[in-house]
Amino acid sequence: MDTRSFFQHSLPSLLVRTLFAVPLMGFVASSAVHAASDCANSNAQLKADLAKSETQADNAPYTIKLMQGTYNLGYTIVNPTSQLTIAGGYTDASCTTRSIDPANTRIDFGGTGFLHIAQNSASPIASITLEGITFQNGESVSLFTGGYNQFSADDAGNISIRNSRFTGLNSTNPPDAYFFEDQPIQFTTYKGTLSIVNSVFDHLIQAPGGVCEAVLDLWDDAAVVMMFDSIHTSSGQSFCIEPDSTGSKNTVQVFNSIFWPTDGLYGTNKPLYITDSGGAVPDVSLYYSTFYLGFDGPATTKEFNTLTGPQNDPQWLNPVAGPNANYGISPTSSAINSGYPAPINNFYPSIDIASSPRTTGGAVDRGAVESPYFYQSSTIVTNTNNAGQGSLRDAITVANKSGNADTITFSPQLGCPAVIQLTSALPNITTPITIDGYLNNPAAVYNSDPNAFNANLCIVIKEQTYDTIATGLSVMSPGSLDLRGVAMGGFTQQVFVASNATAKISGSQFGGSVGGINLPGANANAIAVFNVTNGKISIGGDSPGERNVINNATSNGIFMDSTVSTPNCSITNNLVGLAPNGVSANGNGYGMQLKSSYCDVSKNRVAGNFNDGIWIPAQGSHNKIHGNVFGMDVLGNPVLSYGWAVLVDGSNNVIGDSQLAGYHPDQGNVISYMGDGGVLVNNYSNSVRANLSSYNGYAHDGSVPDIKLGPNGNFQQGFPVIDSLSLPNGMPVGSAKPGTITAHLNSGANSSYRVDVYYSGACSPSGRGHAEFYLGSQLVNTNASGYATFSMPLMLPDYLPTSVISLTATDAYANSSEMGSCFAIKNFDDTIFRDKFGG
Repeated sequence: MDTRSFFQHSLPSLLVRTLFAVPLMGFVASSAVHAASDCANSNAQLKADLAKSETQADNAPYTIKLMQGTYNLGYTIVNPTSQLTIAGGYTDASCTTRSIDPANTRIDFGGTGFLHIAQNSASPIASITLEGITFQNGESVSLFTGGYNQFSADDAGNISIRNSRFTGLNSTNPPDAYFFEDQPIQFTTYKGTLSIVNSVFDHLIQAPGGVCEAVLDLWDDAAVVMMFDSIHTSSGQSFCIEPDSTGSKNTVQVFNSIFWPTDGLYGTNKPLYITDSGGAVPDVSLYYSTFYLGFDGPATTKEFNTLTGPQNDPQWLNPVAGPNANYGISPTSSAINSGYPAPINNFYPSIDIASSPRTTGGAVDRGAVESPYFYQSSTIVTNTNNAGQGSLRDAITVANKSGNADTITFSPQLGCPAVIQLTSALPNITTPITIDGYLNNPAAVYNSDPNAFNANLCIVIKEQTYDTIATGLSVMSPGSLDLRGVAMGGFTQQVFVASNATAKISGSQFGGSVGGINLPGANANAIAVFNVTNGKISIGGDSPGERNVINNATSNGIFMDSTVSTPNCSITNNLVGLAPNGVSANGNGYGMQLKSSYCDVSKNRVAGNFNDGIWIPAQGSHNKIHGNVFGMDVLGNPVLSYGWAVLVDGSNNVIGDSQLAGYHPDQGNVISYMGDGGVLVNNYSNSVRANLSSYNGYAHDGSVPDIKLGPNGNFQQGFPVIDSLSLPNGMPVGSAKPGTITAHLNSGANSSYRVDVYYSGACSPSGRGHAEFYLGSQLVNTNASGYATFSMPLMLPDYLPTSVISLTATDAYANSSEMGSCFAIKNFDDTIFRDKFGG
C-alpha cells in the first residue's frame, strides 16, 4: 500500500510531497485486521511481549503497551513478523488510560545494552512505531523496516517515532559486535517513510573518528518527515540523513525543528548533515526550523524562514543528560511562536512531547516542547534619541506594558556605530526582554577570535554627562534581560540585576572604546547583581561569540552581592581588565568581587586590574574559580596586574580542582605575573588545587607565594615533606623519566588528605616550590598520632639543573596547605630543602 499523500503548501506555486509513515496524533487510525495488544508492567513481561512479536501473523499488527516506569533491557534483538508498536505512558494495570510523556516511561540499557528491531516485510507494509518512551543509558537504538529484493520490487517499510527521547547512548561502549552498533541511532527504511515527530535526541556519543551520532538511512525512494523535533548535538557530531546511493530519488522534509549544539561545536559537517551518497540528488525542504550555523545538504535545498547564528540559540532551559533535562525554551528564545504559521495539510499534532497543548499563542513554537508564552514580539529602535517614539526608552516601556517577551533590535539605518546618549535613567526592565545589537544588522559581527575580541559592535549606550545616571540597564523580577552586541560607557553601574531577575549578558563591551567612541568605565561596577536566589545569571559563555570585554570600572568589573545565592550563576570566558585586543591593559578596580554563593567562574582572562583579580569577601562561599588565566595577555606575555590572582576571605570555595576530584587539567587556573602572588586564603575550607602558578611578583621572579595562608587560613593546614627521591633510570636529562618519592605528613589524626605534587624550574627565595607543572595526586591517611609516611610514583619532566618538586595537602574538609618545601631533583639521594612548617 502506498501511504504517500500530497498537499498544497501555502506559498504560491509550491507543491510539496508529504509522507507520513503511520497516523500521527491528531489523525484517527483505521481499525487494523486481527490487531492485538498486550500490557507490560515488568522487565520480564516486556521481554516476553517482544518475543511474542516474532510469532504474529504478518497481517496482525501487534502493540506492546508499557505502564509508566523504568524497564531494564540488555542486548536486545527483535525480528517482529507483523507491524509492531511499542507505546509508553499507561497508568493502570489493564493499560486503558494513558499520559503520553517520555519522562514517565523509560527503557534503560544498563550502560552497554542496545535495542535492534528489524522487520523485513509485513502485510500490507512493514512498520515499526515507538511512542512516548525515553531510551537511555546504553549503546544504540537501531530500527530497520522493509528489505531489498534482487529480482522483484523492494519490500516497503515505515518507521514512526513520536513523543520520544533518545539520550545517553554511547557507541564507543563494547562489545561492538554488530554493524548497527556503529552509531547511537540508526533508522533504516526501504521504500517507505521515516517520520519523527515531537521527539528529542540528545547526548549521543559516536565512536572516535565517526561523523554521525545519528543516521537516518533511506533506500529506494524512501522519505523522511521530521516535525517538532529538538536535536541536541555535541562534540562536533552531526545528525545525518543518508539518501539512496543507487539512483532512486528521496524526499526530505523538516518542519518546526531545532538542530543545535549547546557546546558551540561542529566538526567536518554541521549539526544537520544530508550526505552526498553519489545517487540522485534528494528533494530537500526545510520549513521554519533553526540551525546553529546553517546545515550541510544539496545546493537545491528549499528553505523557508530558517533561523541561524548564535543570536538564535533556542535557549533550552536545562539541556542536560538524564532525567532532569528540560528542552523547553526560555521566554526570550526566537523559537517561540515562530513555527510554520498554518497547520500542514490541515494537521498539527494537538500536543507536544509531554502532552501539553501544541499551540499557545498566535503560532506554534519550534522544537519538541511548546512554551507557555503567548507570543514573541519584536521591536525595532529607529533612532538614537533619549526618548520618544522609536527610541530605546520607548521600546522598553512598550515591552514592559505588554508583559510579554520582546526582542528589541536596531535599524541598520542608524549607522555603525550608533550612539544612544541618555540624559536620564531608562525604565527598569520588568518583562522578558532581549536587547540584540547583532540581529538584523549586517554591519554588526560576532567575535570569532578564540582568545581576544574582534566583534564589530554597532550599538553604543552611554550617558551624556559622566556619572549622572545610576544605572544604564536595570532588570527586576519578573523581568529578564538577554543583552548581546551592545557597548556601554559611563553610569554608576552599567548593568544592574536584582530581585530574582534572570540575566544573560554576552558578546558586549563595557568601558574602553568602540569605533572611535570613548566609553568611560562605570564609576562603580560594570555589572552588579543583587538579591537573586533563584534566577539565572550568565555573564559570557563558552563560545567566542558570547565573550564580553569588561574594562575601566572604578570599583569592580563584576560585583556579586552577598544576597546572590542562585545555583545558576556563571561567569565564563570574558576579558576582565584587558582591551578587546587581549593585550593592552584597561584595568578595573577589582576584576571581580564575589560576595555571592554558588557562582561558577571559568575560562576568563583576568589581568591588568588595580587590585586583586578576584576577591571573595567573608560573605562569599561555595564559589568555584577554575580554568581561568590570571596576569597574562592572550600572547602569554605579562600584564602589570596588582594584588593577588584570588584573595579568599570567605569559606567553602574552590580555587582550581575540588578536594575529592583527583585531577582534571581543565579545572586548574593558570596564574603568572601577579604582583602580590597567586592565592591568599584567610578563611577555612577553601580548596586550592591543581593550579599552575609561577613567575609571580612585580619583578616576575617568583619571589611571592603561589599559595599563602593567612593566620586563619584553612586552619594553617600543613604540607607534606619529601624525604627522598629514587630515579631507577637516572636523571631525566633529555627526556622524561620515572621516579618515586617517599614523604611524610604531620597533621590531624586518623584523617584523609589529598596530596598533590608539583614541579618547577627553581625554588622561591623562601625555599618553597612553584607549580609550573602538575605531576600527580594521591590520597594519604594519617594514623592515630596524625602521622603518615607514603611513597608515590611520578614521571619527571626533562631536567633543569635547578629543578625542584614540592607537595601540598588538602584535608577532607577542603583545607589546602601552602606550597611545600623544595626538594631538588639533583639531590635525589639527599634530604635537604625541608621546612619545619610542614614537618
